[in-house]
This record gives sequence, C-alpha cells and structure tokens, in this order.
Amino acid sequence: MPSTEEREVLRQEHRPLATHEVVLHADGSADKGDGSLSVGYTLNGRPHAAFLGERGHEHLAEREAIRLALAHAQLLGYERFRVRSDHRFHVRRYAEDLIHRGRRKSGSLERLDALVDELRSSVSFEHIGTNATDAPHRLAVHARALHRLALGQPLSRSQAVALRRVHFARRLGGRVLY
Repeated sequence: MPSTEEREVLRQEHRPLATHEVVLHADGSADKGDGSLSVGYTLNGRPHAAFLGERGHEHLAEREAIRLALAHAQLLGYERFRVRSDHRFHVRRYAEDLIHRGRRKSGSLERLDALVDELRSSVSFEHIGTNATDAPHRLAVHARALHRLALGQPLSRSQAVALRRVHFARRLGGRVLY
C-alpha cells in the first residue's frame, strides 16, 4: 500500500477528476520463457504498467492487471468503475454471474473477489476482444522489456516492438496509440 505522501502525488497527477467514472482497460502478460508477469492498463486512456517480479501464468497476469487498475482508480478517488477486459472468465464471473464464486479459488482470485465485492454496484465489467496489440497489452510487454534491459538481457521480438511503439507514442505525447 502506498504511503500517504505517495497517494497524494498520485492524486495530484490526476487532478482534477473530470468525471467520477473511470474506464479501465486492463491486460496482463506472462513471458513464455521464464513465466515472469507484467500488467498494463489505462485509466480513462492514461497508460500505466508494471513488472510484477513474480512467476505465473497468463490468467494470473490478467486478474492482477484488473485488480491493480481497480485499486489504483479507487485510490485516485473515482466512484464508478467500468472494467474492459479481453479475458472472458472475469467478465463471466463478475458481469454475467455465470461462474459460481465458490469455484476455482486461488489467492489472486480471492483478492480480486474481495475488491469487486467492496466496490459492489459501482463496478461493471464488459468484454472487448483484442488481438494482443492494443495499449494495455503493449504496456505490459513494455514493462517486461524495460526489466529485461535493466538486467542486460536480450529482448524478444514482441518486447522490442512494444518498446519502440510505446516510446514512439510517448514522444508524440500520446497522440498515437500505444
């Protein structure tokens, strides 16, 4: 949990809130070689990404991306949360109520369940299809690419593409898609 000072810096960076609703577009990525996880998400189009430093699978990365995006938005003071995800399991679990909440339990799923339960009716989920080239996925791969560069390790082709694409978009002030 961020300190009081860190929370205030986050709030200052996002003030003033133009609306009380935030659209979260989240995606996670797991490296097929070493299993390292990274997440990417946008809050009302503003990009965020993190290398998680743990090992796991794609489903864990997806759920952590949603959880971190929701927690970040909640910390910033948003009151309504619209989550967009390409992961059908989570949409079916929370929006369509098609997956029994007592099944398929894990620590990460219980953490996400607890956050969604806390937010209750102020959070909604919708499925959006992607082809793994939109901003949240690219941001997640970019975070892992930066980590590999810091370690002096070579980049995969997709990491090199994500690195170039994100840096190009940032250089143009976000006027082009990440």
